[in-house]
Amino acid sequence: MDYALLKLELAGEALREAGPTERLEREAEWRACRAEALRRRRDLLIHREAVGITNNAVLKELYPIPERP
Repeated sequence: MDYALLKLELAGEALREAGPTERLEREAEWRACRAEALRRRRDLLIHREAVGITNNAVLKELYPIPERP
């Protein structure tokens, strides 16, 4: 999860620093990283529920995933 969030953060920085010619490529990279982070957070929720942890509201606070960079 932490690795996915780090990749998302770095992709967001690259997107913010991108020039007009590379903006579309960087945005696609950021969207892919965001989708991966969302999948990882969902998987973590599933694993927690599988071992009996039912209070998963804290996951969105612990692992925030931005809507836009």
